[in-house]
Amino acid sequence: MKKRPVPLLLLGSWAIVASGCGEGSRGVALLAPPPEQMQISEYQPESPYVKTEAGPFARPAFSTTAGGYAIEVRDILVGPAQQVSDVSIAGAGGLEVREGGGAVTIGEQVREVAAGATFTVSEGEKLRIEARDGPMILRAYIFKAQ
Repeated sequence: MKKRPVPLLLLGSWAIVASGCGEGSRGVALLAPPPEQMQISEYQPESPYVKTEAGPFARPAFSTTAGGYAIEVRDILVGPAQQVSDVSIAGAGGLEVREGGGAVTIGEQVREVAAGATFTVSEGEKLRIEARDGPMILRAYIFKAQ
């Protein structure tokens, strides 16, 4: 009976599997276990997000008065678990979606937005925000006459 040669592909795949099976084949040791008592950071941000009465979280980034106007820059965080959040803006504003996406309702008009989108809200208009597929972060530039 004549011997059949072993295909090279079969030999090559066996060599690859066998070379990766050795323990410590690359000379890399496992990480050491963590210490029993870990130190928790005492860091507190200068301006943390605070829950507003309307629902989303917000934090002031900047505010000033100039030329008879009060100007405020505010970051707004709408979590994915918050279905629809009413946002209270005291004045007129321009908003920029910094992260995430969803829908905004200005008055009765619904608009889909994603990161990079901008829109404006007139003073007194009702603004509702719905985050989809994760949290949505907006930056609001608010102007109010004094």
